[in-house]
Amino acid sequence: MELDARRVLVSRRRLGLCAVGLMALTPLAGQTALRQVVADTADSSVDRLFVDTRFELARQFAKQTVHPSQCVARAEVAALWYGELSAYAESSFVFAGITTESFAFCLNQLANECRATAFASQRVGRDLHLWTIHTR
Repeated sequence: MELDARRVLVSRRRLGLCAVGLMALTPLAGQTALRQVVADTADSSVDRLFVDTRFELARQFAKQTVHPSQCVARAEVAALWYGELSAYAESSFVFAGITTESFAFCLNQLANECRATAFASQRVGRDLHLWTIHTR
C-alpha cells in the first residue's frame, strides 16, 4: 500500500513539473505569434485590427503595428458590429486582434450569423488572446 502512495506522489510531482514547464514556454510562443501577426498586418491583408489597450502586451503590440484600421476593442461588441462594422456583413474580410477571449468569441459569433467564418485564437497572456477571423 505504501508503494502505491509513493507512485501517486511521483506521478503528481512529474505532472506538476510538466505543467510548470509548459507555462514557462507559453509566453515565448505568444511572443513568436505576436511577431508573426505584426509581420502579417504590415501588409493590407487585415481589414481591421482590434487592440484591447487595458493590457500592457496589447499596447506594446499596438506600438509595433501601425495599421490604418486599428480599432480599440470596446466592451460592447454588438454595438460595434451593428454600427461601425456593419459594412463587413456583406463582404469578405479579415479581422485580427489582441483582446480578451470573450471579445473575439462574440465578434466571431456575430460575423458568423452573416457569413461563414474561420476563427483561430492563441492565448498570449493570462487574459489576452491573439486571434484572426476571416470569411471562407
